[in-house]
Parts: sequence; C-alpha cells; structure tokens
Amino acid sequence: MIRNIHERTIDASASQVGSLLDTLGDSGDQIWPRQWAPMILDRPLQIGADGGHGSVRYRGH
Repeated sequence: MIRNIHERTIDASASQVGSLLDTLGDSGDQIWPRQWAPMILDRPLQIGADGGHGSVRYRGH
C-alpha cells in the first residue's frame, strides 16, 4: 500500500481554504485543473469520501 501525503502552506484563512475545498468534485469546482480528467467523488469531500479522476482512485480515511 502506498501512502502519499501532500502539504502546502497557503496564505489564506482556514475558512477561505475550507470554502474552496468544499467545491472539490462538484460542478462548481474551483480547485481542480480543467485540463485534467474531472475529480468525481461519491459524496462531498469528507472522511470516507471515495472517488478519483481518470484511472487514479482515492479512498477517504
């Protein structure tokens, strides 16, 4: 099993970042690059949400 952890320092408030993350995988996605296969999740981004983009799959834990 591979565990891949990404970290970024973002110059914004937690609520600003949270508002953007809330759009991930929905029709108004403000994060995911338009030129990539779309991110599709089985529910809003949260622990337990599964999905992916193209052949890349993610499982929320």
